[in-house]
Amino acid sequence: MQAFREYGFFQAVRLSTWRILRCNPLSRGFEDPLPPNTKRTN
Repeated sequence: MQAFREYGFFQAVRLSTWRILRCNPLSRGFEDPLPPNTKRTN
């Protein structure tokens, strides 16, 4: 939800999809924070 608030719909969907694709049983597991947003959308 934070991605949708900070980035807007399309960028948030892209970030969410990338995060889900990297989540798998072979993953080492780590914190995955959002990248810094230089363009704020309100």
